[in-house]
Amino acid sequence: MQSSKMTHIFKKNILYTVLAVFTIIAVVRTVLAYNDVLSRAYDFAKKEAAVLSDFMTIHRDYYQGLYINKTIPLDEKTFKGLPAYSSSTISREFTDKNIFKIEVKTVSDRARNRKNSADTDEFEAIRYFSANPMDREYFKERETYYQYAKVLKVEKKCLKCHGKREKAPLFIQKKYDMAYDYRVGEVRGIVSIKIPKASLHDYFFHQFVYSVLYALGLLVLIFIFIQYLLKRSGKINEELEAKVLEKTGELSSKNAILQSYIKALDQTSIIFKINTDGIITDVNDAFIKVCGYSKDELIGQKYTFILHPDMPVSDVEKLQETIFSKKIFKGKLLWLSKDKHKLTLDASMVPVLDRYGEIIEFIASQTDITELKQKRAELKKSLVMDSLTGLPNRYQLLHTIELCQNEGDLALLNIDNFNEINDFYGYGVGDKLLTSVASILKSMCGENIEVFKLPSDEFALYSIGSIAPEIFQASVSKIIEDIGHKAFEIDSYAIHITISCGVVSGYNELLIKADMALKKAKREKKYMVVYDRDVDTSIEIAKNLEGINTLKKAIDNDKILPLFQPIYNLSSNSVEKYECLARIEDEHGYLLSPAVFLQVAKRTKLYSHISRSMIRKSFAFFRESRYDFSINLSIQDILDRNTVEFIKSELEAFEDSKRIIFEITENEEIRNYDTIKAFINTVKAYGVKIAIDDFGSGYANFGHLLELEADYIKIDASLIKKIDDRYSRILIEGIVDFSKRLNMMTIAEHVETKETVDILRKIGVDCIQGYYIGKPSVKLL
Repeated sequence: MQSSKMTHIFKKNILYTVLAVFTIIAVVRTVLAYNDVLSRAYDFAKKEAAVLSDFMTIHRDYYQGLYINKTIPLDEKTFKGLPAYSSSTISREFTDKNIFKIEVKTVSDRARNRKNSADTDEFEAIRYFSANPMDREYFKERETYYQYAKVLKVEKKCLKCHGKREKAPLFIQKKYDMAYDYRVGEVRGIVSIKIPKASLHDYFFHQFVYSVLYALGLLVLIFIFIQYLLKRSGKINEELEAKVLEKTGELSSKNAILQSYIKALDQTSIIFKINTDGIITDVNDAFIKVCGYSKDELIGQKYTFILHPDMPVSDVEKLQETIFSKKIFKGKLLWLSKDKHKLTLDASMVPVLDRYGEIIEFIASQTDITELKQKRAELKKSLVMDSLTGLPNRYQLLHTIELCQNEGDLALLNIDNFNEINDFYGYGVGDKLLTSVASILKSMCGENIEVFKLPSDEFALYSIGSIAPEIFQASVSKIIEDIGHKAFEIDSYAIHITISCGVVSGYNELLIKADMALKKAKREKKYMVVYDRDVDTSIEIAKNLEGINTLKKAIDNDKILPLFQPIYNLSSNSVEKYECLARIEDEHGYLLSPAVFLQVAKRTKLYSHISRSMIRKSFAFFRESRYDFSINLSIQDILDRNTVEFIKSELEAFEDSKRIIFEITENEEIRNYDTIKAFINTVKAYGVKIAIDDFGSGYANFGHLLELEADYIKIDASLIKKIDDRYSRILIEGIVDFSKRLNMMTIAEHVETKETVDILRKIGVDCIQGYYIGKPSVKLL
């Protein structure tokens, strides 16, 4: 703060000194300027007089020319315009009106007009020009004025009035008796200019005063500006001082933080310094602890002496090139500890530069990743190895198959009923059993077959093609057989196991196809299945996926269409009802039957979409019709709460629900008859009738049929097709008799010939349905 005040005082003294010097210079210049006024007045008078003289001469010549050229006639009326006459008037007017009172006139020693007669000083000038014919100007300083004269000599044009008297104009001869007989070149007179000294000196003195006042004003302004600068400088100094204190505080805080960082870095990182020659100049305690050398053993040595031999020379060269290019090196360094262990450190080496940008030294910060690298190797090993058995795992199997370009032979082995072994003996025994199986498989397979442990209780045997497929399959069969005859002694238990196996040879996608073969072996209770085309389920899967895709497109594009097949009443001999049958219109406009999409729909969550679309469209179609109509509902529909609510809302909106029949298939899928009965009771409250579809198809529970209180029984097509068979006819007759006793009507499906119609009429069937009556169509008969 004291330093700042001293600086401010020093600046103030300098400014005042500059002001004083400037004042002295101004005074000296004023005195010199005053002394210069007189000389300037003399020069000014001479120059101004010459200019006025030239003007007067030009004026005389111009007006003389007007008379000579007879532009103005020379007579008694116009002679006053002659320069000799008019100049006296102009001179008088000019003298009265100019600020310096300068007198300008033409005078002569033989003037015809008394006003133009030369005075004493002017006679002196005329005599001078007569004596000095070559001079044109005359200037002299008199006591009260400056005198300037310019000679006027007789020219040829002047002789008209100043030559021989007898040749002059008559009115001139009469008016003037003198100023004749001049010759060309003689002095006729002068242009006389007199500039009063007093007026001229007053003018320059006023200019001098103005100059002094201006200088004084400027000096005052400079003084005020200096005062402002001093005041502003003081304020700026105070602000700078405060800012310096603030910045000093910030720097102190940052320095403290930096020191904390350095301390934290020193505690957590392995640090060393080297000079530009690669000599170690400093190390921290962490470095000493890791490498095992003392500080004295390290400082002064080249850093390369502790590099491990495994450190590539190219990496060392890259390190040197990077840091000497003033860039930061980031990479791994391999150190050799004092006890000859290899250390791996993740390092960053930074060049330290001086103020000129030259390298002073290098500082390296490192992290010991030796243990991390070891754990990473162990983790990598665990990724490809089963931790329980020590065998390579599924990931390694896939990698091996990929390396072998999907060639060779593969067998997947699965321990049958392994979950029951775990549940009965416990997971500890189960794990020991897996380990024992792994050990036996490894010992049995030899060099040509590699053993892998897959998830759960599966193993894989893989041969890269070094043995023939037949030998591989025989070897696998022998292994399975031997294991089946062996008793595994585990924790005092003798455990017998069997193995199911799927084998594939000579196909792509080995693992997928071996899994298909294994699944078939499990499904068919075989100990081994070798893959072939019959085992492949991918075609069925592809068909299912195609069916799902087609179904989704139909639902999204509203392509679920109802077709209507007539139901004929044998008593009234007329069509009284229609069954609404679902079809899908594909992207090519073809109608697909339920055989294509129904099972796919039931296995997915798309079935309810079909049912709702059929209900909505069938209701809309038959709203304006007199016919009864039936719609098929599955057990899934009845168990789906959202579908049931949809049906109720549609029934409430349909005015004549008594014409609606819901067909339900009574089969082994029905588990909860209470739910079915509740649904039937709900829709019957709206007047809906119930038909049991496909009755007699292989599952018919007459007891449940009584509980459902159906209105119709639809006799399955399989019985109608075999109506000529004695047993089929007896069954149809039983169904008809049973239905009549329960006051239910019967409908025979798949009626295609007149002979069948006649038989059904004789048996007593109420209604028939089939191609004989009419095919499903978008229109009614």
